[in-house]
Amino acid sequence: MKRLHLAGVLIAAAFVAAAPLVTANGFHLKVLFMIGVNYLAAVGLNVLVNHTGQKSLGHAGLFAVGAYTAALLTTRFEWNPWFAFVASGVTAGVFGAVVALPALRVAGPALAMVTIGFGIVAEKVVSEWQDVFGGQAGIYGVLSLSFNGTDFGPREWVWFTGALCLLAHLAIRSLLKGKHGRAFRAVSHAEIAAECVGVSVYRVKVLAFVVSAITCGFAGALVAQQNQYINSDFITFGLSIFSSCSSCCSAAVRQSGRCWALWSSHCSTPSWPAGRTCSISPTASCCCSRYTRCAMGSRARWVPPQGDCFRHWARGRRCPRP
Repeated sequence: MKRLHLAGVLIAAAFVAAAPLVTANGFHLKVLFMIGVNYLAAVGLNVLVNHTGQKSLGHAGLFAVGAYTAALLTTRFEWNPWFAFVASGVTAGVFGAVVALPALRVAGPALAMVTIGFGIVAEKVVSEWQDVFGGQAGIYGVLSLSFNGTDFGPREWVWFTGALCLLAHLAIRSLLKGKHGRAFRAVSHAEIAAECVGVSVYRVKVLAFVVSAITCGFAGALVAQQNQYINSDFITFGLSIFSSCSSCCSAAVRQSGRCWALWSSHCSTPSWPAGRTCSISPTASCCCSRYTRCAMGSRARWVPPQGDCFRHWARGRRCPRP
């Protein structure tokens, strides 16, 4: 599996490096750039929605935080564009924490409504507060990222965005493979059980929200600095819906890949006939997760560990060998 992932990363890196060289069409390069921006916005939201089990429909507001931070710092305060870009992610993370602290005390549809409210408030603020955010006219003259004194062109933007997406993918994959990822999944599947074994459910939820906010803030800064312009038309409720749909699609792809892996590994085993479901714990690898493995025609789903093994798994520890 590690070799397969490495091969996928290398193929993606090769595509990012070669695609801008194949075409000089500005529209095609813009499409590739927007694919990277949307991926960056969705990859963090994937941690919050699919791995932690929380609802969020207000990430357009965090996108606005990142975009307007980069715009204001480069136009009003004359910051270096690179510093402004980094500051946009940090500021979005701070706003994400501020929103998460009260919002995550509720759950389910109530959490979705709170995040929707934040997105709508952010949209109204940037459209109505003309003295600071320019209102409908927006902010012109946002400084683009540059290298060696030359502003990025369409190809450089695709390369930079692609590299940023690969780094975000590797960083979040490392996060999910560690103890924090196990804590995310524990909260998603059984909050009460996770709390009982010492996992701070509230802290885990806030961390997931901050991670999603940082990537969304970087996506907003990319759009503002690439266009060298930003206004309230970029910040709509549809943007939040689109990001949520993107994260849901990634969950569907991951689940189908998991089902295929389980089926291809075990459907030919005579002891697991079609139509039956078998849950086992792979103690040979000293892993604390349990999977439902099945033959063709049966269901394949992830089952959280039970009993004492759940306590070790949720707190980021390995389950002792039986």
